[in-house]
Amino acid sequence: MCDLTLMADDARIYDLHYGISSVPGDGIHNAFEELLGVKRAAYALLTGEAIDAQTALEHGMVNEILPREELIPRAYTIADHIMSQPRTVRRLTTQIIRRPWKKRIVDDLDGGFGIQMFGHLAKGRPVHSDAHISGSGNYVREGRKTPFD
Repeated sequence: MCDLTLMADDARIYDLHYGISSVPGDGIHNAFEELLGVKRAAYALLTGEAIDAQTALEHGMVNEILPREELIPRAYTIADHIMSQPRTVRRLTTQIIRRPWKKRIVDDLDGGFGIQMFGHLAKGRPVHSDAHISGSGNYVREGRKTPFD
């Protein structure tokens, strides 16, 4: 949850919760719903869809996509611009910008955590291992959009 987001042109955004038998209630659901809308968030969270940089830009998840080697210089350029304004202006502007996020977190995050924890307890046994979790993202490394394609 950032005010501004830069993304490498070869990066992917995806969530593995569902793919590792876990409920995505730790805040990722808030971020995806806020950025993608309910329908796109549901698809991404239920399928583990790997969202490429161009799609992330089109859906409003990121502000800019750049070659990886240009990310840090661009971030410094933007930061220098932001820091050129008086502190009070920066703080009050970010307060306005962050209001929708704060409202969503206050309204939804506690329920998400509770549901995620209930999901873990209801399984009655651990299902996560290092190999299971790291292997669950192989489809993204292989260039596939979802684990079932």
